Amino acid sequence: MTEQHEHEVEVVVDLQASELIRANLWFIFSQRSTVFTIAAAIGITFLGSAVLYMLRGELGWYIVLPIAAVVLPAAFPFFVVIEALRTHPNAKDFQKQIHYSFYGDHYDVSDGKSSARISWESVLKAVESRDSFNLFMGRTLFVVIPKRCFKAAVDIETLKSILRAALGEKTKLLTN
Repeated sequence: MTEQHEHEVEVVVDLQASELIRANLWFIFSQRSTVFTIAAAIGITFLGSAVLYMLRGELGWYIVLPIAAVVLPAAFPFFVVIEALRTHPNAKDFQKQIHYSFYGDHYDVSDGKSSARISWESVLKAVESRDSFNLFMGRTLFVVIPKRCFKAAVDIETLKSILRAALGEKTKLLTN
């Protein structure tokens, strides 16, 4: 393996299904719009059912609406889990370990069949969660780099330094 430069971090990611699930749930439920939409749907459904009950004066089929309004959002995480468990095992063998090298002006990514050099200008933002770094290539498309894949704690700190320097305000890191 080549000698690391002062501002270089190398990491080999073998993303587990559980990490993919965790990252997707983190993303979905960290969005204010998701929380607002679920709360609004539940509130409107309860209000609508109450109005129908008051207008009709008796219980009808609409009494199941509040139950559905609670059950469907509660089931949403299960759909995320099922989709991840369905798609994750279908990755080709050469796609199971992805090598990342992070530098000050770009990062390189490669698997067993292809490689790419990505400029930091192509990254919309970088967000650190408790378990991973998430590099957003689009509003909803992001790369997950699990912290467990780093060889040493110093590598995590070096990556944080690279992200701060390369992305500035587009970086949201946890405070220690």
